[in-house]
Amino acid sequence: MAAAVRSVDDADQGARLALRAAAGVKSFAEGIFDSIAGVQGDFNAEAIGDIEAVEALAVKRYADQVIAGEKPTDMAEFERLMRDNSGDEVFSRTLLNSLGPEGTIKLANGLSDLAYFDDKRNKANYMNLQGSLAASLSSATQGTGSEFYKRFRKGMQQAGVKKYDLDVAGEKIPVGTGRGQQARGYQSLVTLMQQGEGYSDRFMHDMADDIRKAEDKNQGGDPNMWDLRGDFSAEDDGWFANDPLDGLLGVMSKDAEAVTAYLDPGEKGENDTLKYLLTGRQWDHVDTSDWRGNIEHSAKDTFDSDVRAGLGLALEVGSTGNQPGGEGAGFGRHSPEQARIMHETVNYLDYGAADGKSGEQKGSPRVGKADELLAKDEYAALRAPLSRALADYSPDMVDIVTGDAPGGRAGAAGAHMSGEGSQIQNSRSSLLRMMRGVSESDDPSNFELIYHAQRGYISQEMMVQDFPDSLSVINESRKVGEVFGALDAGRR
Repeated sequence: MAAAVRSVDDADQGARLALRAAAGVKSFAEGIFDSIAGVQGDFNAEAIGDIEAVEALAVKRYADQVIAGEKPTDMAEFERLMRDNSGDEVFSRTLLNSLGPEGTIKLANGLSDLAYFDDKRNKANYMNLQGSLAASLSSATQGTGSEFYKRFRKGMQQAGVKKYDLDVAGEKIPVGTGRGQQARGYQSLVTLMQQGEGYSDRFMHDMADDIRKAEDKNQGGDPNMWDLRGDFSAEDDGWFANDPLDGLLGVMSKDAEAVTAYLDPGEKGENDTLKYLLTGRQWDHVDTSDWRGNIEHSAKDTFDSDVRAGLGLALEVGSTGNQPGGEGAGFGRHSPEQARIMHETVNYLDYGAADGKSGEQKGSPRVGKADELLAKDEYAALRAPLSRALADYSPDMVDIVTGDAPGGRAGAAGAHMSGEGSQIQNSRSSLLRMMRGVSESDDPSNFELIYHAQRGYISQEMMVQDFPDSLSVINESRKVGEVFGALDAGRR
C-alpha cells in the first residue's frame, strides 16, 4: 500500500514539474532548462511534451552537483526523480544525452565517492541512486539500432579509456607510487553496471568487444590498460570493477542466453572469445614494485584475489543455462552452443587448444595440465563454478568414463552435436584432471558436488533399466564400479 501511494505521489510531482516548466515557473531543479531546453520569458511556447523528459533535465542539476564533488541539495527529490523514471526510455535517453558518456562516468564516480568515502552515513541513498542510474543505462540502450545508441557507444569508446578521479583508486596507496592514481572510464562504467540488470544482449556484447579492443594487443590495445596499485577485492573494495572485462562477464552471467551467445565458439570456430579469455588474455592487473636499497623499480604485475571471478560465473552459466551458483532442473543433455563452450573450456584448460587431444598413445608423455593449472591461486575463482558445471554434465561424464560416449574414452576433437541432446566429447583423462583441478582446495564441497551428482545420475539410470539376465546386471555393475573408481582417483 505504501509503495502504491508513493508511486501516485511521484507521478503527481512529475506532472506538476512538467506544467511549471511549460509555464516558465522555475524552481531550483527546473532552472536547468535555461541552459538545456531553451526556456525563456514568461511562457515556453515549445514546452517539452514528455513529463519524463522534463524530469530528466531536472535531474541534471543534481547530477552536476555530484560531479562537482558536492552533496545533492535535495536528496529526496533526486532519488524520487531517478526512482520514478529510470525505467523509461525517454527519461533515460534525455538524461544520458545531457550528461554524455564522460558525464555519466563522472556521475557514477561521484556517487561512489559519496557512498564509500565522503558521506558514508547516507550510503544507502547513494547506492539507490546508482541503481537507478544503472537502470537508466539499461533502458536507454535497449534499442541498439538507434542513433542515440550509436552516438553513446562511440563516445564511450573514447571516454572508456580515459582516466578519472575516483577515491577508491586514488586513496588506495596512502604514500608513494600509486598515490592519487586514477580509474579508467570502463572500470567505472562496469562498476555502475554491476548495480543494475536487464541490459540488452547486444549492449553487453558491444561493451565487451570494446573493452577487449582497448586491451588486446592483437587489436592494437594495451594489455596493461587496467593496471592499478593495490588489491581491489573482498568486502572493502571488491565493488570496484578494476578488471572491467571480468566484471562485465559477471554482469553478463545473469543472462544465460547473452553469455552463451558471447562465449559460443560457433559451428566453425568463428568466435575466438573463449580462446582469448582462457589462453590469450593478460589477467594480471596489479602493479608492484621491487625495492633495491632506497630505489623503487617496477616489478612483475600480479593479480587480485578475485581474479577470473566473472569468467568463472560466465563459463558456468554459458555452458549450462543455469543461474550462477544454481542447480540444473535435472540430469539432461545440453544445447549445441552450451556443449561447445564446455567441451572447449575443458580442452583449453587441459591442453591449451580447442580440439584437445583425441587420444593418448601408450608411453606418450602426458601433456594435459588442467589439474596443475586449476591448482594455482590465480585460477581459484574458476573451481566452484566449473565444479557446478561438471556436475550438470554428469550424464556425459559417466558415458565418457565408461566408454559409452559417442567419442569413447579417448574423446573427439569437437562436441557431439545432436540438437538439445548435444554432448561433450573430451577424453577421459582430461575430465579426470578437471575433477582433480576443481577439487584442489581444503574445502571438499566441490568434489562432493560432482561425486553426489554422478552418483545420483547413476542411481536414476539403474532404477529405470530392465535387466534381462544376471550377466547384464554384472556388466552394468562393472561400469558403476569404473565410474566410482574414477571419482576416487579424481579426489586424490
